[in-house]
Amino acid sequence: MDTVLSHILDFLGNTAAGLLIVGFVVWQIAAFYFTRFKKTEKKVESLPCDKHREHLREVSAWIVKKDKSMANTLMAKLSPYQLTDAGKKLLEISGGKLCVDQNLDMFMSELGKQNPLTPYDVEEKSVSIILETKQQPIFNQIKNFLYYMPKTIEGVGDAADISIFTVVNVMSLYLRDFYLEAHPELIPEMTAK
Repeated sequence: MDTVLSHILDFLGNTAAGLLIVGFVVWQIAAFYFTRFKKTEKKVESLPCDKHREHLREVSAWIVKKDKSMANTLMAKLSPYQLTDAGKKLLEISGGKLCVDQNLDMFMSELGKQNPLTPYDVEEKSVSIILETKQQPIFNQIKNFLYYMPKTIEGVGDAADISIFTVVNVMSLYLRDFYLEAHPELIPEMTAK
């Protein structure tokens, strides 16, 4: 068996035909890689695709809106939701207000791309847009606040109930108000101030 293998290797290494065979095999392997694996790799890298991105935004926003731990203490349902004093304090000390203020143009642009048609749409899309930025450096101050926050926060309450989603929800109301102020045409006349 060893002699047969050595004869094949001799033939492949010492003849032009052998070099052509080796070249052809390498070419076939490369072609297989680039046609099969590269296509799959591109599909995986582009996830979530645009088709599913909006669904993920809606689900994320729905989950955040269902966070009952802040319903009465940080925001009040006054049609529309309004930040309470505790919500305003959390917005300020968490760095959420600073994050929105420093990145307002970007947030407003992203909201505009979503083409909200009603104040409700603005409120809902504000949540998803802010959630999408939580992996960016602009969110680091907020994440550091959450990681190192004390057990209780004066004027806010028990910090055990405060999560990143709580802060996102408070930030979304703050962003919503900026967007609606810039787009009063979205507010129906019967409710306009």
